[in-house]
Order: sequence, then structure tokens, then C-alpha cells
Amino acid sequence: VWDDGGESYFQPERLRAASPSAANQGERDILGNRYGGDGPRQFPGVKVTGWERVGNYALRFEFSDGHRTGLYTYDYLRDLPPGARGPAKGCHRRARPASSGFPMSQPAFPPRTTTAEIELGRTLQPKFGPDGLIPCITQDAHSGEVLMFAFMNAESLAHTLRTRKATYWSRSRRKLWVKGEESGNTQEVRELRTDCDQDVLLLKVEQRGAANASCHNGYRSCFYRRLTDLEAAAAGAPALEFTGERLFDPALVYKRP
Repeated sequence: VWDDGGESYFQPERLRAASPSAANQGERDILGNRYGGDGPRQFPGVKVTGWERVGNYALRFEFSDGHRTGLYTYDYLRDLPPGARGPAKGCHRRARPASSGFPMSQPAFPPRTTTAEIELGRTLQPKFGPDGLIPCITQDAHSGEVLMFAFMNAESLAHTLRTRKATYWSRSRRKLWVKGEESGNTQEVRELRTDCDQDVLLLKVEQRGAANASCHNGYRSCFYRRLTDLEAAAAGAPALEFTGERLFDPALVYKRP
């Protein structure tokens, strides 16, 4: 039941087939190459065994085949084709589950409106993808050095703005990740920018901590290697060289069993 009075009835088998996860739909790298997403397209007999609310914008379902990595934003659910859901009434694109069905707080960010307002307006309207994530580039506020690239969801973005500590969404661990929570190398946010389409974020931070490093491999920047020779790389020999020194030993900092 949606907060505009509409109703949606999802068939588990087709809901599973529509999972927006990288494993199900594949991922593209910065060059446009697609990886994954070449698995089965039909899931006869699969059932929904559980679900959880993620922030104030999405649901994550657990299926009987073990799949649970798809993050279904509310907009994504409302936009699913008729084959994936039963009849719905009152379909308005920005509807959210009503409190009677899924407890909800107020949305953290304004809904996206017109292209003109998104591209030239003065209101932050971040575009979270079907997986609920938005790319984030992090840069040193003083030198301009690019420190890292990660993803945020609505929760981590809201936490970042509230605490001024860079907080991301870990896709591998499926949890919020406050930068430096284990290593002590935190990032204090000094500025946040968005691009013209508001589908990428840019953080300008002050890197803090004993090692003053942002990379989990112990380097100041995650971009600590570069191609030795562009022409050689184009010819099929893409050799890398290191551009920075390692500032800490990950084996000593991340003491995991």
C-alpha cells in the first residue's frame, strides 16, 4: 500500500528476475564495458523469505534461492512493468509505502523534478540509481588531489551532512562505512558538490589520522599507480608504476581474524 492510496502486488518470481543487483543486471566500468548479469532470467518457484527496509528510500528482499543483494528503491518498484507486479491504482511516480505498510520517516532529500531545476536550480536533488546508490569522488580540500572513489546511499549521504564525517555505503559488506572507523584515518568534509545531472557527488575533505591516508592498502590516495606509457598500453602492454609511498601496513591496522 502506497502513501498515495495505490496498491502494488508483486509476483515473487518476477520480482526476483527484476532484481537491480549487479549480479543480476551486470555492471559497467568507466569505459562502458559490461560485466556480469549473464545468469538466468527466470526463477520458477522462488519465494520471498524476508525483507528489510533500507533507510527511507528502498527495500531489500531475501529470496529462497539465497539472493539478497538487490536494493529496490520505491521509485524502482513503482516503475516495474506490469509483468512483475499485479494491478496497481493511483500510480504516481514519487509515491512511497504508506506508514501502515512500511514505517517511514520523511525523505531526507527532495524528489527530483524538472531537468531545468535539476541542472540549473539551487536545490540538491541527488539521483540514486536502481540499486539506491550514487557515485562519490573524494578530493583533498587543499591540494585538489583525488583521494578515492566510493558509493553513497541516502543514509550515508545524510549521515555525512549531519556529522561532517565522510560516510559511504560498502557494497561488499552491505553496511554504512564511516571512513576511518577502523584505521583512524578519517575524512572531515569541508564542501560537497554535485555535477550537472546531480548523479555524481564530489566531496572535498581534510584527511585526518596518524597515517593521513585514505586507501585501505596504506596509501594516501587510492590512485597510487599510473600507466607507465600510454602508447605501450594502447599496443597491449599496460604496465603500471607506483606514484606514492605506503604510509601504513594494512595487516597491522586491519586486524581481522
